[in-house]
Amino acid sequence: MNKFSLHETFSRSGEWFSPETPGSHISGSLTLSPERITLDLNAAFAPAVGDFSITDPPVIHSVIHGVTSDGDLISLMRPVRTGLRTNLGSGGFRQREKFACSTAIIGGHLSEAQNFRSALFEVPGLSAWLDRSPIAHELISEGGKGFSAEQFVRSRVEPEITRVDTARCEIRWGVGTNNRANVYRRVEISVYGWIEIIPDEPQCLEWFLDQHETISSMLTFFAGVDMPAEKISLRLEDARDEVHLFVAQGDVQYCALEHPLDFYFPRRVTSASLQDLVWKWFSEIESVETPSKLAVSTLNSKGLWLHVKFLSLAQILEGFHRGRFAGDYMSSEDYEEVKKVLSSAIPARLASDHKDSLRSRIRYGNQLSLSRRLNELADQFDGPLAKMIFGLNGKVPRTWVDTRNYFTHWDVELDKSALHDQGLYDASIRMEVFVRSLFLMLMGISSEELTRALAGRHRTSQRLAQINTIDAHRADPSRPKGVLYSVRTGKTSHNGDEARDGDNPAAEPR
Repeated sequence: MNKFSLHETFSRSGEWFSPETPGSHISGSLTLSPERITLDLNAAFAPAVGDFSITDPPVIHSVIHGVTSDGDLISLMRPVRTGLRTNLGSGGFRQREKFACSTAIIGGHLSEAQNFRSALFEVPGLSAWLDRSPIAHELISEGGKGFSAEQFVRSRVEPEITRVDTARCEIRWGVGTNNRANVYRRVEISVYGWIEIIPDEPQCLEWFLDQHETISSMLTFFAGVDMPAEKISLRLEDARDEVHLFVAQGDVQYCALEHPLDFYFPRRVTSASLQDLVWKWFSEIESVETPSKLAVSTLNSKGLWLHVKFLSLAQILEGFHRGRFAGDYMSSEDYEEVKKVLSSAIPARLASDHKDSLRSRIRYGNQLSLSRRLNELADQFDGPLAKMIFGLNGKVPRTWVDTRNYFTHWDVELDKSALHDQGLYDASIRMEVFVRSLFLMLMGISSEELTRALAGRHRTSQRLAQINTIDAHRADPSRPKGVLYSVRTGKTSHNGDEARDGDNPAAEPR
């Protein structure tokens, strides 16, 4: 049985039944697509009678089982009825049902309560980030006459094993190959990376998906791009056979980076072991779990309105601080006295809703301002890294706070100090690097290592370098301005000398 790629669309016809309506085997067509899994039945599992209303609770089966015309066993998990069509014709009264779900298991008839021994996720781009390849390439030469042969050797690479005590599981990181060879026509070898999650005790499907989500978010901060799984397989707890999982993930972008140095933070930049990185991530992520999910969604979203991206990044930073730092100016006990004084000073003549509004502000008056939170987060970075992220003075610009407050409250007085157009774009790049740096430091990455990584060739690092070059030159015009190339005009004579009065342009790269 072939593994089902999550980015492809498959259609299968077959017979289907629900354990909740025994004895009913109905023909129908199944479509597995990245957006949705749909099942069109030629009849209904049970006749629907009575009145129907849009307020009726949805019809949900715990599972629907099927046998396709290809002989595959399929289980649709938690399918919801999305349509019930009735027809009256020469053949009598007929009902047809349509179901949709996001998860299907191919290879067995399983229940919701089924536990599994392990799950393996094939992740495009992972082998490059792991900086490991099962392919050795060698050019063979003889007697200094140039190479006479080219050799590719495919070999097994032992996986790296990391232990996560908090999740009570082992995670294996490996690389593998798929090949198609005909020495008279074509030889193809593709390399892929994989992650295998092996719990101490068999676990349900949802547990495996939760652990993979945690791992995937970790990889996103390292890679600088989303790194979803392309194929998923599961091993049953009481058998050696494996089944395949199809999950509708929507329009995800698979990692297309091909070299270890293409990533935002290449693995070779850090001296930390994979075990240390994974252990720290699983140990610390709970404190900032919700901001991390917002970060992954924001950083991987395409076509976001720039204002929305800026506000999301500001919210991520505030959430990170709330999860990792104290958030009050003074102790709650000391602030109670301040609250009493402020509340008693509210004029009695004010309307009740006005008083409520003031009391609400007093209630939250002990919480740190956004400016204070951002500065405390930035204090974790050493001087060189802070200057790369925030600009020449290495401090969080006040305009970030004014811009966030303007977009949140639309206070016209703040419009003058808020960022717009190119300034807003530049600030969003800096804030993106700010966010990534915080989550990477959560795993033990140092400021020095982050600084080295930002000198790399990932597109975000390159954009940040361009912004810093422009700002530095604007502050001091004598500083290098990052010349990309020079265009000169002149007529070239036959002997290669440039004529003084020519008008032929020539580009000279630098």
